[in-house]
Order: sequence, then structure tokens, then C-alpha cells
Amino acid sequence: MTAPNVSLLDPRERHFTIESPNKGLRLFLRHLAPTRAAHDKRVVLYVHGATFPSALSIAHRFDGVSWRDVLCAAGFDVWGLDFQGFGGSDRYPQMQEAADASPPLCDTADSTRQLEAAVRFICAEQHVANVALIA
Repeated sequence: MTAPNVSLLDPRERHFTIESPNKGLRLFLRHLAPTRAAHDKRVVLYVHGATFPSALSIAHRFDGVSWRDVLCAAGFDVWGLDFQGFGGSDRYPQMQEAADASPPLCDTADSTRQLEAAVRFICAEQHVANVALIA
């Protein structure tokens, strides 16, 4: 499923929204295929830090080149995940309330389930058994 309201950062980029382990919410993934063929299919998923989405991390270009561009040039299929509440992923409903009205969002258990959902989707989409993680 294509993600709404998220700009392409590269004309070759593909966007996906997938079901989140958090009922009723969706996760956003961006994908950029390699610019040169590799002997074997190499797939990497970049997981952003705690304060910004994939658009501002792996896909952000400094002097016209991003880390994602370099990986694609090396033959990698590059994916980026926006955790719940960031970038193109849905916001937690609690984000509409005051910050002190609920416990912290996206704890380790929640982020692990989101990461698992992303990896399972990518493996199926790319027809691979595993994905390298960059976090």
C-alpha cells in the first residue's frame, strides 16, 4: 500500500505502508533499489534514532549524496523504517493528549514488534530470508 502525504526524496524511491502491531495503526517504509547489480541480493534496513524519521537520517542528502545513495551504489536494496509517531507512520492516539497523560510511547517491546513487522514485510517483498540492520 502506498503511503499518503509523504514526498519522494528520489524519483526511484518506493513507499509502503504496512499494518503495525499496534491495532489500527500503519507503519511507513521507504525503499530504494540498488543502482548497480550485485552478485547476490543484499538488503539492508535502516532504523532511525529516537528523534527523527528516515527522511532525515539515511535518506537526507548532504552535498547531494545520502548514506542511502552510497549503499545503493554498492549494490544494496535500502529500506528505511519510520517508527510509530515519526515520519510517514501513523501517530499514536495518545499523541493527541497532554504528554503527562500517558506513559512513554514506543518502549523496547513495542519498537521490537514494529521492527519485526517491517523485517517480515521486507523479506516477503524482496524474496529474501534475512535483512541486515543498521541502527
